[in-house]
Amino acid sequence: MFNGKMKALTFSYDDGVEQDVRLMDIRREDGSRTENLIHQLRQDGDSRWLFIAHSREPYHKDIPQYQDIRIRLEGSWKVRCYDTLTGGIRNMPAAVDSGKTVVRTRLHDLDSLLLHFAPGMPETAETAADSPACRVLPISKRVS
Repeated sequence: MFNGKMKALTFSYDDGVEQDVRLMDIRREDGSRTENLIHQLRQDGDSRWLFIAHSREPYHKDIPQYQDIRIRLEGSWKVRCYDTLTGGIRNMPAAVDSGKTVVRTRLHDLDSLLLHFAPGMPETAETAADSPACRVLPISKRVS
């Protein structure tokens, strides 16, 4: 029953959450957490889809900025990037470290990222660039 007294609670990303429990983590290259990105991770059969977008408008729209990020997902995955601007699909280089697939990429101010994770060993930088899996999805008509 409510007794009329309220208590302020504090929140921290690390409160009560062990690092090993996270299925997915996005950090800057220096290891600090990103505070300007939001994401949605979805299960699709054996694979997973990850969409990442910026949650804030850029500070200076006329001065482009970027951040290098590191995405870690539990397990071993082959990673593909679906380019939402061109319709292109390309393999992303990744590595497995301590049982987690690690993808390193750069996001500019207004970028978003759509990644598909399929079970398997990730491509290296050399094999991802040479892979025949890179293709462009046909778009039959322009939508205004």
